[in-house]
Amino acid sequence: MMERWPHSIQTGDPFEMEFRLRGRDGTYRWFLTRVLPVKNETGQIIKWYGTNTDIDEQKQAMRRKDQIAKTLQQVFIPKAFPVTKAVSFDAVYLPAENDAQVGGDWYDAFELPDGKCVFSIGDVAGHGLDAALTMGKIRQNIFSAALDSADPSVILRKVNRVLLLQDAIMATAIVGVIDADGKNVTYAGAGHPPPVLANAQETTLLPHGGLALGIQESLDVSNRTFQPQPGALFVLYTDGITECERKILDGEKRLVKAVQTVYTATEGDMPALRIHDLTLAECKQNDDVAILAIRFLGSGSAGGVSSIQNRPFGMSWDFNSSDADAAQRARRQVVEYVRRGATGKPDLFAVESIVGELIANTVDHAPGPVHIDIDWTGQSPTLSVHDKGISFDHDDTKQPDPLSEEGRGLFIIHALGSGLRVQRNSAGGKVISVVLPVRRALS
Repeated sequence: MMERWPHSIQTGDPFEMEFRLRGRDGTYRWFLTRVLPVKNETGQIIKWYGTNTDIDEQKQAMRRKDQIAKTLQQVFIPKAFPVTKAVSFDAVYLPAENDAQVGGDWYDAFELPDGKCVFSIGDVAGHGLDAALTMGKIRQNIFSAALDSADPSVILRKVNRVLLLQDAIMATAIVGVIDADGKNVTYAGAGHPPPVLANAQETTLLPHGGLALGIQESLDVSNRTFQPQPGALFVLYTDGITECERKILDGEKRLVKAVQTVYTATEGDMPALRIHDLTLAECKQNDDVAILAIRFLGSGSAGGVSSIQNRPFGMSWDFNSSDADAAQRARRQVVEYVRRGATGKPDLFAVESIVGELIANTVDHAPGPVHIDIDWTGQSPTLSVHDKGISFDHDDTKQPDPLSEEGRGLFIIHALGSGLRVQRNSAGGKVISVVLPVRRALS
């Protein structure tokens, strides 16, 4: 305000801004201030007239409504993906950088009783609570329709009918079905941006088309089918990643180039987040972005690591400790996630040492499923490793003995991190948590 008001005084431009003013009692309230110049016959400003309108109650109501919408969106975003031998899923949802209201972007994937996987991505028009609620209804209706028919075009038509009956709101979407062996993919689109497919021959935008949902009763959509090669990367997204400069064609070119880079990279971890970062490397993200990346592993391949970012400041991974390759991939993914989120020059050696010791412990002493979670709501991330191994007593206030062979790993973790805790898991096994020695980069 102290920058813009003097600018208006100097230039004569009208002034309008929302900001807080402090009353005599010391309480701040939001006001909408509008000021206009009054000029004489020669164009010289002789007076300024303005109004200060108290909008605090409206501002607080909007914040509460937006917080509810954000909570609903986090609830609706899936917390786990199917783990199969044929495909692996990765996804990311990132809100707009300009702190606008939360949108209606979503992604989803689930497995049917016959082993087929259904995936979807979409974007509800508008922002706020209504968009979030409609997004949740659409995802639930896709799930229900898929149980009756694994035909993407039929699913979209059913969702369109429900949307017309319940909500006067438009949405774009793509729904697809992957056969249990991963050798055949069928999808249909309703006004949504075209997906990207990368394989050994080329990386290209696939056909899409179709009218958006919620516009007219007769929805003319058709199925499209392709047979992916082993290793192919199939990427679906919402338009926030291609419209950052309001030049859709340029945005699509950047996206295709990013998908090609990720497909050919030797390190294939966290493809969704890497595609996001590469596409928007020189462009501000002005809208919410959802990305769903599907890698086709080929018959006989291991499902490996299932990773998903389901909240602005957190990530989780699931793998089986008996799969040494999956354990190593999980370690690399955790370190890479911390590196991308940290500010300054983070101590990645310390981070990698802590993560390596914790994962090595699961491989050596806790056969079976392992769940890793990072909670980065604070300035420093808390890493938790959940496994099915035998729990043990650990005094959180006492430093582990560095001369004890059994406590060597805990000593390293305690020395490099902070807040080391070992707890019994109510579902069996244990949870080891530690605060990593890095700080989050603030937006």
